[in-house]
Amino acid sequence: MQLRTPFGGGKTHTLIGLYHLIDSAADIEDEAGIRELLDDAGLEHIPHARVAVVVGTELDVNPHEVEPGVTVRTVWGHIAYQLGGKEGYELLRTDDESRISPSGATLRKLFETYKRVLILLDEILVYQVRASAVKVEDSNLQAQTFAFLQTLTEAVGSSPGTAFVTTFPESHIEYYDHENADVVFNTLGKIFGRVEATRVPVQGEEIFEVVRRRLFESINDDSAKSTVAAYQQAYDTHQDDLPDHVRSTNYARRMQRAYPFHPELIDVLYERWGTLQTFQKTRGVLRLLARVVEYGYMSPSARPLIGIGDVGLDDPDLRATVVTILRGSNWDPVLASDVIPEDGKAYLLDKERGDQYAKQKLCETITKAVFMYSHSGGGERGVQKARLTFALMNRRT
Repeated sequence: MQLRTPFGGGKTHTLIGLYHLIDSAADIEDEAGIRELLDDAGLEHIPHARVAVVVGTELDVNPHEVEPGVTVRTVWGHIAYQLGGKEGYELLRTDDESRISPSGATLRKLFETYKRVLILLDEILVYQVRASAVKVEDSNLQAQTFAFLQTLTEAVGSSPGTAFVTTFPESHIEYYDHENADVVFNTLGKIFGRVEATRVPVQGEEIFEVVRRRLFESINDDSAKSTVAAYQQAYDTHQDDLPDHVRSTNYARRMQRAYPFHPELIDVLYERWGTLQTFQKTRGVLRLLARVVEYGYMSPSARPLIGIGDVGLDDPDLRATVVTILRGSNWDPVLASDVIPEDGKAYLLDKERGDQYAKQKLCETITKAVFMYSHSGGGERGVQKARLTFALMNRRT
């Protein structure tokens, strides 16, 4: 089973939850929340199982002594040792010492010995990039680990009582930006793709909750309700100038779940910017939104919601973050010409049109919104007038 989530949606947290669920089964299965899970699954008890955990960012490609007389050299060696200690390691000792991937029959014997087995694998991409430097006869440890993972997926599939759960990033640039990482990413995708069942623990509007929990300690629900009600009243008043979908009760619910972000900002980052090859969909989104919060939302002039026109492109640090995402295109001169206060055309236009424009930063908001709508790795790009009007309505009145 492969876990994929956007926006740092808790892949590793899911593995941690699985570990504690199985490891502490006898102590927690009568708790209310756990009992509900068991009832939904049609189970009376949490199945007892042995758990092996491999974290690619922590695992050393060099030999590691785990106890006197046992030195582990590979992913399969670590799994065997965690499942059965020294006894379990002996079943795969020859394969571990040679660093040659074990056969399917050897793995099935390991699983049959311990009856119920849960294998949790996290961040294997990072380990595999490093493993390419370790020679194994005419091959290397990376190639042998690829062979092991393929054999593992097949052996698990034919071994009752055995489960294998791994995480996979949206893109290799979540961790690395070079050719070897790209090759490793694609190879892992093909290996897991042959037999995997993909699960996305966080989908749809749950993304809003993930972003809020990552960036804010708490959310004031009363403030969220009153703010959304005020926006909906404004949308009703100007309904002929706005996109149709924003006037529905469903959209009001989306706004409340996304608060203090406007859902339009999250949608554009996920659906458009998220398709850019150079955009780290998980960490990139959170890093960008964190800078938006730091620069704009914590200031005295912050607007009620953080919207598509509130990305502080005039801030040097935030601008550097955006330009890094859009690498390969020289956007600095464009931003300096149109957006950056005291130099930008938008700022000067607001100033020329008087206090109301300058106070509300109307031209500046429109310019930032146009910029945010202009980037996509494929599909929709650009913006219609109704959505620009929509962006302008996210302002303090």
